[in-house]
This record gives sequence, structure tokens and C-alpha cells, in this order.
Amino acid sequence: MSTVNIPGFEAPYTFTHDGASHPVYCRGEGPAILVMHELPGMTKQCIALCNTIADQGFRIYLPLLFGGVGKKAILGNTLRVCVSKEFHMLAADRSSPIVDYFRALLVKAVEECGAAGQGKAGVIGMCLTGNFAITLIAEPGVNAAVAAQPSLPIRNATALHMSATELQTVKDTVKQMGKDAVIGIKYDADPMCPNARFERLKAELGDGFTPIVLPGNKHATLTEHLDQGALDKSLAYLRRQLL
Repeated sequence: MSTVNIPGFEAPYTFTHDGASHPVYCRGEGPAILVMHELPGMTKQCIALCNTIADQGFRIYLPLLFGGVGKKAILGNTLRVCVSKEFHMLAADRSSPIVDYFRALLVKAVEECGAAGQGKAGVIGMCLTGNFAITLIAEPGVNAAVAAQPSLPIRNATALHMSATELQTVKDTVKQMGKDAVIGIKYDADPMCPNARFERLKAELGDGFTPIVLPGNKHATLTEHLDQGALDKSLAYLRRQLL
């Protein structure tokens, strides 16, 4: 996968775990925030989101999962994901293999941030990667998870794209963390992220899950169809949980 530099970011490095390799872009200082880009790719809007978060006092870790830097390619990326062994878009009772890669990257991120990070990290998943943020809240050091329009598995509105064991671990973690452990964001009429999925999350996680449901049938709450109010609430949540 070819890489280019992003203005304001450090030169990317390749992080490899269990055979999976991706370029990782970093910027900023403070607690680590792992941003997992959505299906359209590492778009200009995604990079702008990362810049905004970094300016709040965080260190961004942005792996390039597929596609090109600064480019939107929904069809091409859909084809890439469909043939990838890292994503299981239809799986209802297990998470995608890429989650193990994110787990390992989070360990590295927390270590790299050192004292400036206070041993804490946050995760943001969007669309294709939205569910991963919920699974990763159970990882050591992860104190914040933002699940923006979590869309997997497709064709199963109430499934959460994680195994029963993973779900139980998430529930136990969230119970210990208390209210607002995880926040979810979606547009009310978004067909890619049905309301039934948020209802399931609320039933499973109780007060540990805070839904932010916006009016309309748009999709990308923090990027292409940015809702400023939702972004402001997300930033306030990250500061509260990590700083």
C-alpha cells in the first residue's frame, strides 16, 4: 500500500501485527486516540476530524486501512473490503479479524504516549468500523469509545458484530466504568445504521451507552455529513474521559 505525507502529520510508519500491515499516521501530544476511518476511505473530511481532535490535546493514530490518502472511493473500497480477510461484513456473532490489529496498535499507542498520555486511550469508529469502537472499550487503558453510525453486520439490524464472549467483556467493562462509558451517534433515518441497533446497545449496556440520535436520513455524522453539535459533544466526552 503506497503512502504519502499528510500536512501537519508525522511521516507514516508501517505497523504490522499477525500478518496485517497498515501505514499509521500520527499527530499531536497527549492521550492516544485511535481513529478508524469509514468505508469511503481516509477522506479529507476524516483528516479534518483528526486535526480537530488533535488540537484538543490528544495524539492521533490514524491507520490507512484501504484506499488512498485524502481520497473518497466508496465503490473501490467496497470491493477491497469484500475480498479482504480482515473484514467480515455479514458476521453477526463475531468481530472482524482487523480488531486484533487494532488491539495491538492500541498497546503500542499507549506505550508511545508515555506520561503525556497518562496511560489512557480513546477509540473512534465510523460506519464500517463503528462497531469496533464498542468492542475495543474493553481493552486496557481505553477509557473512551465513540461509535459513529456503526453499520456492521449488514442485513441484521439488531446484531452487534461481536462474539458472545466479547459482548460479555464489554458489558462487564462498561458496568465498571459507569454512565457514558460509550457514546453512539447516528442519523435517525440512516438505513445503514438502523435504530434497532442502538436499541440493542441500550438494552445491553444500559446507562453505559449514551445515544446521540440526529434528525434526518444522512449517514456520516462526523465527516461528510458533519453535525457540529454531535462533534462538540464527542469532543467534550473525550476531554472528560481522558484529560
